[in-house]
Amino acid sequence: MPVRLLRFTADDQPRWVERDDVGRVGAVREGWPTPEPGVRLWLVMPADQVLLLSVARPPGSVQQMERALPFAIEDRLAAAIESQHVAWAPAAVAGQVDVAVADRARVRAWVQRLAEHGLVAEALVPEPVLLPWSPGRASLLVEEGRAVLRYGPMQAFCGRAEEVQSLQLVRPETIDRILPEQVLSQMAEGLSTARPPLNLLQGEFEPVRRAGAVAAGWRWAAIAMGAGLLLAVLFALAERMRLAATVAEQREEMATLYRSAVPDAGRVVDAEQQLRTALGGAAAGDVALRLLARAAPVLAAMPGLHLDVLEFRAGQMEWVVLAPDVAVLDDLRARLRAAGIAAELTAATAGTRGVEGRLTLRTTP
Repeated sequence: MPVRLLRFTADDQPRWVERDDVGRVGAVREGWPTPEPGVRLWLVMPADQVLLLSVARPPGSVQQMERALPFAIEDRLAAAIESQHVAWAPAAVAGQVDVAVADRARVRAWVQRLAEHGLVAEALVPEPVLLPWSPGRASLLVEEGRAVLRYGPMQAFCGRAEEVQSLQLVRPETIDRILPEQVLSQMAEGLSTARPPLNLLQGEFEPVRRAGAVAAGWRWAAIAMGAGLLLAVLFALAERMRLAATVAEQREEMATLYRSAVPDAGRVVDAEQQLRTALGGAAAGDVALRLLARAAPVLAAMPGLHLDVLEFRAGQMEWVVLAPDVAVLDDLRARLRAAGIAAELTAATAGTRGVEGRLTLRTTP
């Protein structure tokens, strides 16, 4: 069955190309494709909207694994797991799974955008996994100042073009450059039309597949039989989920700081007291809390930063901060120093979520 690959350019214009059953790729076309029976549609999700991971497979059946997977990766996410949609596919390495994480609202928005044009996608595929890759080589796409580098099966970087060179993720001679006008064709040529390499349309977003020969009377009868029960169940579930989400959000806000300081923390009862104890007792805890009181307003005043890990030991505090780029981390360090805190940026590592920086904070003499 033919596959149409739909991608939006850097200026948000739709382009698509069709690959037939024998692997022939047609010309790239502008605009929205026309829905056609028997033709599958795969949508490319931009690299800056999805996080790619390769993790150890949680034990148990597929259903048990799918329930456990969000909690297994929770500590690697910048946003609350409740707001994220997690999809997976078997990895090439035994005992691991490939994982894609995207904001649930963004996935829903992509589905809705297609529906407004009468389209239903069979797959929503992360952009980096469609770029060509082979061991020892990397692919680089640069368009309108935006760069996407794929340097491993599930390793990718998305940012400004100059950041690719400055971060030195791979040797320059191993990079194969892809022209923007050719990227869609190259993606289609590398496809296996049997199934996408990683599909975000799983779980609540899985497309509804209609049976081909179901009598109309039986279909409407089944709908009528289930409608009353479904409405009652949905009302009860919606109310329960609303209350549960409110409680969870409040608990998470109170416990975030403690969990940052104590990654292996269990149940949080009194976040302030447990944080004081975890930071080394009353005396050390007071020093840490005073340091945090001076540093926290600096972090809060800089949008786009996320404090991922906080530790205090031997009289100094260590932060792991997620930032859009290295320049923002340098700005954070300068602002902390201006606030009277001895701050040093000891490491900066690029990833699909941005740049992860490690800072050491101490009180000035």
